Amino acid sequence: MKGKILALLLCVAIVLCLIMLSQTTSAQADCIRIHIRAASNSQYDQGVKLALRDEVVAHLTPILSRAQNKKQAKTLLAQELGSLTALSNAYLAQNNVNYLATCYLSKEEFPTRKYGELVFEKGEYEALIISLGEGEGDNWWCVAYPPLCFVPEGEGEVIYKSKILEIIESYKEKHSL
Repeated sequence: MKGKILALLLCVAIVLCLIMLSQTTSAQADCIRIHIRAASNSQYDQGVKLALRDEVVAHLTPILSRAQNKKQAKTLLAQELGSLTALSNAYLAQNNVNYLATCYLSKEEFPTRKYGELVFEKGEYEALIISLGEGEGDNWWCVAYPPLCFVPEGEGEVIYKSKILEIIESYKEKHSL
């Protein structure tokens, strides 16, 4: 009898592990990340990166609000590469920054990131990359689809914040979509 109970518990544990693994893999397979790489780690270049991030989010909000799935989001992002490059370079020029931006879609390796209960396992993800200058500085990332952004708060504590989703919802409300 004890053996049957142990075998049953082992089976339940295996099933739960498989469910958790499939959810993580699904999150990895079903998302597109945005990765903005600063030119350097200087305070100035990090500020440029964050200011440009706000411009990119504002530009992409109405566009990504139309995406119903990852495939649509990827198509929309691919169609916007020229506009994103132009927007980024115009912003840099207006602010007398002496380097250019490069925007492209790619599959890239990302480290494991855990935010609360949501885990993005180390692995290859599809991503919109915006590289400023040589792109050698610290970066900012979020998830373009589904729209999730993560912001560190306090002493290493990370809270979930979906800034892009909030903006998209606001945009949809404002435009009755």
